[in-house]
Amino acid sequence: MAAATRALLVAAVTAAALFGTALGATYTVGAPAGSWDLRTNYTRWTSTIRFYTGDELRFQYPAAAHNVVESDQDCLRQLQQL
Repeated sequence: MAAATRALLVAAVTAAALFGTALGATYTVGAPAGSWDLRTNYTRWTSTIRFYTGDELRFQYPAAAHNVVESDQDCLRQLQQL
């Protein structure tokens, strides 16, 4: 009986730990105002946050004027050659 209780406790603690790491937080870049501009001190903003794998960054900007795209190493190399 004690072994079963211990196994159940270990399973519950493990599940809770895994569940906690699976949920990423969502951060609006430059929050609380959420500005994405040259006036925002991003170093100060990031100094108050500890980011983890799975976290999501949201950028608030006028979509007609800007965009944010994901690129890979090949794209970076091509841009560096321009």
